[in-house]
Amino acid sequence: MHIPHGRAWVGVCICLAAAVAASAATPDVPATWNDGTTDGWYGFDVNNESARALNNPSTYLELALGEQYISCPEAVCMMADDSASQGHFTGDFVEAGVERILFKFFAAQCLPKQARLYICARTTNRKWYVPINLAAAGQWTQLAVPLDYSAGWTLDTAPTQEKFDADIRDISWVGVRIERNDDAGAQSYGLDDFVLASDTYGSGGDKSSGQQKTLTGEGDAPSIKPTLMPSAVGIAISWPSADGKMYDIWRTTDMKVGFVDSKPIATVPSATGADATIYEDMTAVGNGPYYYRVTEKTTE
Repeated sequence: MHIPHGRAWVGVCICLAAAVAASAATPDVPATWNDGTTDGWYGFDVNNESARALNNPSTYLELALGEQYISCPEAVCMMADDSASQGHFTGDFVEAGVERILFKFFAAQCLPKQARLYICARTTNRKWYVPINLAAAGQWTQLAVPLDYSAGWTLDTAPTQEKFDADIRDISWVGVRIERNDDAGAQSYGLDDFVLASDTYGSGGDKSSGQQKTLTGEGDAPSIKPTLMPSAVGIAISWPSADGKMYDIWRTTDMKVGFVDSKPIATVPSATGADATIYEDMTAVGNGPYYYRVTEKTTE
């Protein structure tokens, strides 16, 4: 969707709200951008009040920012409205059973100065957002944001639980807003596997013809029951987590051997501000089967 010059950021919601009747939100159907297109997603330059091109360099959505020599930093929102991704990401999130929003984010050269996940209410034009916290540049970060007011969703003015609960009954657009790093050099940011997830998303655990399983495992540290989710490459493992904790991810392909003699395939920090953390095991390819165990890392 083209946003003409002269449209203010605050007016984006008005423009989109006047579009076609609200589509029904569709849970558990991720935008993967594997077809080489932007799938109808578009960019909006907040400061210049104009459209901003997005790219698909391979199999993800990219925002590329060139060198900048002005004092006002660029801020661009990567957005999907009723016309993007077949309308999967707009409409009544409550009726659709959306429990959380999952996506992967990539900062190539440096972390952005600010990053936020946005949803906009069609009727009230209120733009709800929650900060996105990234660990490091140069790697993909999996994020899981619960669709719950207590997860930190807020407004610029007077947010309340009542407003949030009413507004998510009809969402006109979703997006990720990036404010570039103060560095003047070229910067690029990526978005992938964006999905409105229900409470059953990924619970089947199928990967090709093999069946993945979550097991208690063995050892001294108590295991945390993870949930497996299919991803474009490998398997995504999600588990309940707490801020400031580190977690070991264990994997085996033979439960006769189990986890006793194995080492963690990864040690990851908890997702800040979220009640769950997700790790993508991109080496879990083929039919498996793969068995997983998650434990909280203790200080030795």
